[in-house]
Amino acid sequence: ALLAGSPIAGGELGGLTLLLGPLASTEGLREAIARGVAATREKGDTLLVFFAGHGLQREDGLVLFTADGEYAATQLVEDCGTDREPIAVILDCCHAGAVAASKGAAVEADQRDQMIKLRLDQLQFICSSAADQRAFEREGRGVFTRKLVEVLGAPGEPALLALPMDVAEWCYKLPKDLLDTYDMVEGG
Repeated sequence: ALLAGSPIAGGELGGLTLLLGPLASTEGLREAIARGVAATREKGDTLLVFFAGHGLQREDGLVLFTADGEYAATQLVEDCGTDREPIAVILDCCHAGAVAASKGAAVEADQRDQMIKLRLDQLQFICSSAADQRAFEREGRGVFTRKLVEVLGAPGEPALLALPMDVAEWCYKLPKDLLDTYDMVEGG
């Protein structure tokens, strides 16, 4: 709703795909990412991938749970390709920071208490939790997602919802004590 209903400074929303319930299958996610990657061939385009759900840390990194199975973060990184146009990936799930293991030592990470931002080549990540942490929910919604939407929707100069997207700036606009500001219920 935020993306569809808000102006994007310096550009416009080219398309939006929402996958819920059975549509949020592994193949559904992979197909949506493939369409997004193909559509962002113009210089200055940014693909935004947002996953809110369940995640688990395994030896080889993060695994996202889909409606019909699992989607390894190593596959997510591969599906995003090596195009030089930026891709912003937001992960609101337990152990989201384990995505860093998908490329090993090539990762530069900056951890801020309960969230982590990192870059893998052209992929920019904001993760709701570090590799060894759980994400939290309140009233059936992710605490991280709720606050991110609030921050991105707030008026400001320069606008945060702008092209080119700077997810690192988004991360620094979120409160450092994000999880401490809510009464938590474990989830993710």
